[in-house]
Amino acid sequence: MADSLKKRYFYKILTNIINLLFNIITASIIPRALGPEIYGYFSYIQNFFSRIIGFFDSGLTSAFYNKITKRQKEYSLITFYLITSFVVLVLLSLTIFLFTKMQLNKFIFPEHSKTIIFLGLVWGILFYIQKMCINITDAYGLTVKAEIVRMIIRVFAVLLLLSFFLLSYLNIVSYFIYHYFVFLSFIIISIIIFIKNNSPIRITNWYLPNRKWQGYLLEFYQFSHPLLTFQFFIMISAIFERWMLQKIAGSLEQGFFGFSYKISQICFLFSASLSPIFTRELILAFSNKNIAKMIALFHRYVPVLFSITAYFSCFLAINSYNAILLIGGSQYKGAYVSMIILSLLPIFQSFNQLAGSVFMATENTKLLRNIRIIQNLFGLLLTYFFIAPKSMFGLELNSTGLALKFLILKIITTYVYLYFISRILTSNFGKYFFHQLFIIIVFSFVALVSKFLVDQFAASLLLAFLLSGIIYSLLLSVLLYLVPNLFGLQRNDIQNILHSIKVRISLKRKK
Repeated sequence: MADSLKKRYFYKILTNIINLLFNIITASIIPRALGPEIYGYFSYIQNFFSRIIGFFDSGLTSAFYNKITKRQKEYSLITFYLITSFVVLVLLSLTIFLFTKMQLNKFIFPEHSKTIIFLGLVWGILFYIQKMCINITDAYGLTVKAEIVRMIIRVFAVLLLLSFFLLSYLNIVSYFIYHYFVFLSFIIISIIIFIKNNSPIRITNWYLPNRKWQGYLLEFYQFSHPLLTFQFFIMISAIFERWMLQKIAGSLEQGFFGFSYKISQICFLFSASLSPIFTRELILAFSNKNIAKMIALFHRYVPVLFSITAYFSCFLAINSYNAILLIGGSQYKGAYVSMIILSLLPIFQSFNQLAGSVFMATENTKLLRNIRIIQNLFGLLLTYFFIAPKSMFGLELNSTGLALKFLILKIITTYVYLYFISRILTSNFGKYFFHQLFIIIVFSFVALVSKFLVDQFAASLLLAFLLSGIIYSLLLSVLLYLVPNLFGLQRNDIQNILHSIKVRISLKRKK
């Protein structure tokens, strides 16, 4: 039985709070243990395989999620998805073996050994299978059970990582092993959860005759073929920008960028994991031709999730230097400017992802393709301009240049998406634009005030960071109570939250 929307949101938020803590722990261990250069190797490999998988998948996963959400008893859809996903992974493996056979690995993976490349391939395969499991559990409304499992796995995974660190076994190979443990554990337990909640599973329900196979191929092709083109441009753009940084600036700058990006993505955790639930509800509303519900969902959740992301991002941007010293140490000081820029990225990423859900739910993939192709072509020009040496008419900004490219492109895409969504859902473009601008200015100002107040007396770096965070949160809490609309909430939402807290306190006192 599917869990309620409210319950799924609650568990996603709860696991994200726990994931936030675990990500801070791992982010404090890994960069220090590996150092900027080795961390740069891992970051480059991780980016390469996640992007090339995205191309081979080319909307297959999005199409499956869209279809299975509407037709949950059609198990042959899962059979089709599993077979085509297996083909994706075979193609990926053959491509990498071909690269190494033709000695192209020396060009594509500068400074990387074959061992690291094949460890990256296994990472990519398991990453993709885990993503498949997350999509299936979310589509069937099994989010709560899946999130509880993920919480437990993360606890054991962090203990494993700490063991490697304390025993001085933590290196790039053991870090890959850590990821394998996380992925495999979740894959196995997700399969068990799915089987238990869909029993009895009859083999006949999973059978895929030729007639259905052809029908699914046509159906998936109609949904996904516009995405194939833009996934190709995304892959080329994403791999080229990191390759150019590696080739021109080396692994050290790659490490600075990878470190800054990894830390900034902690701010993106909330909206990133809530997005599948949001997408599922939009798909169901669209399949029932309930446009009014789609509009209500968008108006209700997008400003709130944008504000939550901005809360973390603005604080991190203002406190970037302290965050770098606390998490990575002085060896990552060179990432300071990149960190400030990339800290703001999740704010626009969150909106982009939620806006993308509208295009996917309404099957408006051609429009999405056209936007993303133009975006990536422009992104290639920005990458060259910011990273290329001055002798080749570039600015030679290295990791800072790539960070700038990411932020500028994401801001432009956000407002292009917003323009088209305002037409699809008859939303007010100006309202969202000024809300976002106001949120960023206000939150950044509050973060600056908090930092300034603490810097006057705090002697310890950790104490300054924590106190600044507490004052920042308190000031924004007051603002939330006085002006809830700023956060995308209504006055009655605040009253309900306060009432819920009072009820829980009174129940505890009675016990």
